[in-house]
Amino acid sequence: MGATGWRAALANESRDTMMRSARFDRRARKGYDAGVPLKRDRREFGKTLSRCLRLLCPACGCSSIVERPFQIKHHCPACRALFKREEGFFVGAIVANVLTTELAVLLTYFVGLSLASTHFDLLLGILLAVAILFPVAFYHHSWSVWLSADYLIESLPKYTERGRVVNDDGDARGNGRRTGGL
Repeated sequence: MGATGWRAALANESRDTMMRSARFDRRARKGYDAGVPLKRDRREFGKTLSRCLRLLCPACGCSSIVERPFQIKHHCPACRALFKREEGFFVGAIVANVLTTELAVLLTYFVGLSLASTHFDLLLGILLAVAILFPVAFYHHSWSVWLSADYLIESLPKYTERGRVVNDDGDARGNGRRTGGL
């Protein structure tokens, strides 16, 4: 390795070390202890669950997450928490909707089986109705469950007017809105 080769390697290593220590410093400022997140308060979990059930912003609880039927707001107008981030973020809401629909169908099946043990055609019709209507009725709540879970795990990023998304630690990343496409 030549003189410039080892200097470049040393510079890269020291830059990586500085970036790791900067990440650690940011974590320390955000309330982490030696890189391990501190436990959240039970009141915060209960408050977030209450907001989830009422379809309110999980971060502040001041505004609804619903813009109009079957359309979720882009961000909260009160606290600027971003609801719709990058492409594919909605997959979690779809998973929440599918899982709860399956649980509702199974619950209906077991209850119906014990009550109407000889009327299988009626039970099949009821199960079909639940399988079709429940996901439609639960759409907004599935988004609320997904946003609340994301808020509890990692805080929701903030939206700024310039279209940049800002995390709690001040790092700007990406674009908050889609700019076309399919």
